[in-house]
Amino acid sequence: MNKKTFILALLFLCITIVWLGFSVYWRIVRPACVSLFDLLIAVVFVAVAAGMTVHEFRKKKRVHLEDANKYQIP
Repeated sequence: MNKKTFILALLFLCITIVWLGFSVYWRIVRPACVSLFDLLIAVVFVAVAAGMTVHEFRKKKRVHLEDANKYQIP
């Protein structure tokens, strides 16, 4: 797992969840301001962000060249 990329994916997930929350809130308070298409886009972005976060979490940790055995075939 690359920590920088994982943190970036996690940050993207948090921002999209907040965006979805605002969209749902404004859909309840003022239904004319938010359409179903806007909600669909927000849900798709949350799904993509969750997929990115899970993918980065499941990646194997990389080994530096100094620590790797250069005579071993990967």
